[in-house]
Amino acid sequence: MKRISRWLLGMITVTPFFSQAQVTCPKELKWIDATYAERKITRDGQIESAKIEAFLNASVIHVDIGNVQSGMIEIFPKNHADSIRLTFGRDRPKPSDFAEVSMLVEPPMTNAAWPRMMGPCAVSSGTDIEFDESDVPDFIEAHANNIPKFKGIIRRDGLNVSYSMKVESGERWQGELNYSRDLQSFDLQTDVQGWHVFRANTYIKTLPSGAPVSLLSVIEHMPSTEQKE
Repeated sequence: MKRISRWLLGMITVTPFFSQAQVTCPKELKWIDATYAERKITRDGQIESAKIEAFLNASVIHVDIGNVQSGMIEIFPKNHADSIRLTFGRDRPKPSDFAEVSMLVEPPMTNAAWPRMMGPCAVSSGTDIEFDESDVPDFIEAHANNIPKFKGIIRRDGLNVSYSMKVESGERWQGELNYSRDLQSFDLQTDVQGWHVFRANTYIKTLPSGAPVSLLSVIEHMPSTEQKE
């Protein structure tokens, strides 16, 4: 049984960055359509990172801020509002504490008009492309009196995208994205001992530590919403 330790959760979300040079990149793909997204920010000597990976039957989140780690596994049922969620981290984090992680992993191109990079497939495959604040006319207009400077490099290989960026203040961003729709199922034999169990946003229990507890056993022993009522 594979155990997800509290300090090694990131190991379960290995980026599917295999060679995809011949894969067609649909033009309609949007930056927010990534099935794997990771962003790391370095500021004032501290590293903050977040990642999200989509599976056929689940999504997995991992956050690391100043070496303080937390995470969530969400198992998808037919009724999304009835989903089973497991979290770990300091002070028993609630599922709602991870609500904004999707924004943390978005690339800088998501929330503004970048004429050269309107979507991931607008980036030429197999080439390092430099960018800076001049790529975002609206950004320049909004900060006309004091334009923050930044520069970076972005690269797409098939459905994989990576980028790095440095802001004038010294802050550095690094990110990786994958847009493959060939999703795998999350391993339900994963050991989740010590994790906190929720039905949607309602706390159910904290799993015991000291012996393996498979995710499948948690799912099988969860009371149904009908039973709870």
